[in-house]
Amino acid sequence: MLDPAKLGRFVDEVWGDAIVPTLVDYIRIPNKSPAFDPDWVAHGHMEEAVAMFERWARECVVGLTGATLDIVRLPGRTPLILIDVPGTGRDT
Repeated sequence: MLDPAKLGRFVDEVWGDAIVPTLVDYIRIPNKSPAFDPDWVAHGHMEEAVAMFERWARECVVGLTGATLDIVRLPGRTPLILIDVPGTGRDT
């Protein structure tokens, strides 16, 4: 049975120790949507943001059996971060 108090402590810890610091680092990157920065490729901020998130996410998925993380890049398009976590139950 899930212990709600234990879960709450875990979520608080992860939020404060991993998620908030990562978000703080992310908002320091002056990355903008291509609609607001037509030269987004040349500026490199999108790649910096993707690389930062990829490093963080790879640490998170390492403990998930069978999980994969890929960055999909198509010419002229923003990168897609694809995380696949296979189900483990009978109905997945």
